[in-house]
Amino acid sequence: MDDNARFEQVTTEYLAYLYASQPVMATAMGVHDYDDQLPDLSRFSMADELRRTRAYLHEIDRLSLARMSPDNRLDYRLARADSQIRISRQEQERPLERQPHLYAETALFGLYLLAVRDFAPPEERALSLRGRLRALPKLFQNARENLSHPPRIFTELGIRTVEEGASLFLQTIPAFVEQVDSRALRQETLDACREGLQHLHAYGEYLKREILPQSDGDFALGREIFDYYLRVGHMLEESGDDLLEIGREEMARTQAQMTALSAQIDPSRSWQEQVAQIKRLHPPAETLVDCYRSEMERAREFVILKRLAELPEGESLIVRETPPFARASLPYAAYLPPAAFEARQEGVFWVTPVDGALPAEEREARLQGHGHFRIPVIAVHEGYPGHHLQLTRANQSPSRFRRHFGQSSLLIEGWALYCEEMMREQGYYSDPRVQLMQLKDQLWRACRVVLDMSLHTRRMRVEEAVRFLVEEAFLEEPHARAEVWRYAGSPTQPMTYLMGKRALMEIRGELERRQGARFDLRRFHNQILAFGSVQPRLIREAMIAP
Repeated sequence: MDDNARFEQVTTEYLAYLYASQPVMATAMGVHDYDDQLPDLSRFSMADELRRTRAYLHEIDRLSLARMSPDNRLDYRLARADSQIRISRQEQERPLERQPHLYAETALFGLYLLAVRDFAPPEERALSLRGRLRALPKLFQNARENLSHPPRIFTELGIRTVEEGASLFLQTIPAFVEQVDSRALRQETLDACREGLQHLHAYGEYLKREILPQSDGDFALGREIFDYYLRVGHMLEESGDDLLEIGREEMARTQAQMTALSAQIDPSRSWQEQVAQIKRLHPPAETLVDCYRSEMERAREFVILKRLAELPEGESLIVRETPPFARASLPYAAYLPPAAFEARQEGVFWVTPVDGALPAEEREARLQGHGHFRIPVIAVHEGYPGHHLQLTRANQSPSRFRRHFGQSSLLIEGWALYCEEMMREQGYYSDPRVQLMQLKDQLWRACRVVLDMSLHTRRMRVEEAVRFLVEEAFLEEPHARAEVWRYAGSPTQPMTYLMGKRALMEIRGELERRQGARFDLRRFHNQILAFGSVQPRLIREAMIAP
């Protein structure tokens, strides 16, 4: 068997194992053989995954890259980086011991996917849903056996996720079950739902009673592991210290741009004063979803009219409210992409509603995150030509391996941030107040680079990071706190927005210099999108000859 065939064989076998052992991930990817199961998160199971991943890495490292096709060489590099980071995360971050929110989020997301994604008839999905509901006791028992001295911030996030996740059992699942024709199956699923809610509540009480008092762990990775993730996972040459310098330089550059633009709008007021006023101009709470839906449609039409990129045939984007269980970590909005292996390419854009029961001051603060002059920037980033376009194009990759391993947040988030500026260049933001909000969000992404490195190398504490976002990025305090919680649990992801954009701009700049008048923006975008969600370094190596 030649090296191409061997690589394809062992990788197919490894992916089959991963889908069977991680059924929620499989459902999200569009592999539906395990939809009635939740993962076994016991220590034995995770030790087995570690062993199998090491064995897979050893097997592909025996192969000769020189004897592989160009496509397989790229897929090999993706698979190798994924495996190395998977091993490191298990060994260094120890998520089963240190992340109470992992168990609640796994359960809730696994149930939510079955209830809202229309990939099969309601009866078939209800059967799977019933199976996952009945598997909840084992999942939460895994948590009780594994958790030990987690960071307090992770336990607090777990408690909040449980509290807000109750509505999935009280609202989302019962609403879905109404679509099921079989009365017996409806009743069985509702019974399992009621029992599942009891198990969820019991887990929340366990976290408060048993785990919170012992939550004295440290979430920070440390400099060495942080740099390893940058070098191996993201294929970056920069170190954490380099990122800190880049982030601060980008903050200063963006603040200078905001000062210049605000002087054009109103010379008598600073950019901070103007941003504060612009944020107060927001839609009523009850119209948020409609406002986002309208802006998504406008952005899509602009991309088509300006011929900025090719849209995949059959793609669609649905705008709806964020499910309550996800609102703890998503205070504003988020995008849920279509599954990589499903024919139906329908993305979902979540808009988090503003709870009318909140105090008036907090309610206003949250509404200000949905200002009239910020919604266009969000639509570009999350929809067209941002995440939705990029990820639906990535799902067209002929390489099944690339669809799985090609999940580089450096490309995914970098592309979306690149699009924010590119659409300004193309004239999408006709009002300078929208441009000011686009720069404000760019400043926020530069702050993320600083905080990502600072939090995980212990240069900054959580409360310092929250104040930093409020004072430097001008975020609302509830938003800033939710952001920092996320940064703590996702090391090296927050920096990917700015660093990914920089990488794409460097590729574009080099091609513009080489091609001159022959450079075509649409062709450039289509070439980038055709690679899928791979690290920009791999794209640069393929597109720019030495």
